[in-house]
Amino acid sequence: SIPFMFIGGLIKIANFINAELVGKITGVSWCVYFPGYNSCRHPQQLYSAARFFALFGWLLFLARKDHKEGFIFWNMIAGYGLLRLLLDFFREDATFLGLSTGQYLSLVMFILGAVVLIKYYQRDLKNIFSRKA
Repeated sequence: SIPFMFIGGLIKIANFINAELVGKITGVSWCVYFPGYNSCRHPQQLYSAARFFALFGWLLFLARKDHKEGFIFWNMIAGYGLLRLLLDFFREDATFLGLSTGQYLSLVMFILGAVVLIKYYQRDLKNIFSRKA
């Protein structure tokens, strides 16, 4: 789970360099003109890279303590789902009722991950910020 988040961040940086998976048209001061596109767009790939690196850091933070098997994995599932759900608003995708297909799938990931964490890992969740190993 943890190395995948770091590699995912690197892949999103490559998407930015290659002008792949561009963001929505915008007028914000940090918008980017990509080759082959006439309008300035959100650098959604960099937002996604930040998502992966943030999850990488969070999972490393969690890994410093012992947890029940699967705790870090389910944190990855819930965290990825939540952050993708939020960041896909900046992505150029078809939508249904205001959300993209990826956002609906991410919502399912977040809910599933959160339910599993709450149901099976309550002790681990309570001990995240305690000083005990």
